[in-house]
Amino acid sequence: MARNSRLHVFPLLRQGIGPKHLLALTSDPSHPPRHITYTIKTPPVLGRILTETPEGAPKEVASFSQREINESRIWYEHTKVFTDLAANDSFVVDVSTEFAEPLLSQVTRTILLATSVRKVKH
Repeated sequence: MARNSRLHVFPLLRQGIGPKHLLALTSDPSHPPRHITYTIKTPPVLGRILTETPEGAPKEVASFSQREINESRIWYEHTKVFTDLAANDSFVVDVSTEFAEPLLSQVTRTILLATSVRKVKH
């Protein structure tokens, strides 16, 4: 995994998972790049991983590709209410491509679900 960075999401909203968050690369410079697949082994507890149908409706996925991530077509959507100011979530994926050993049970970086609290001056 070249990149596996934290994603910040506000409660009950959706946030895109981009290559700045999740990036897998192969060691060969093939053109076009090799197809890399992420297969969700353990889904997030507090949300779900989504794409959009051609009609624009959200659809939960069991797998997705690096190309979909690069094209901003994969999202994490927070769906469960929590009572603290912040909560953490994650999901586990197997990462695979042709002609290479898969990366098994890769835990995504913690997804931080946080409310924004500001003091108001009276």
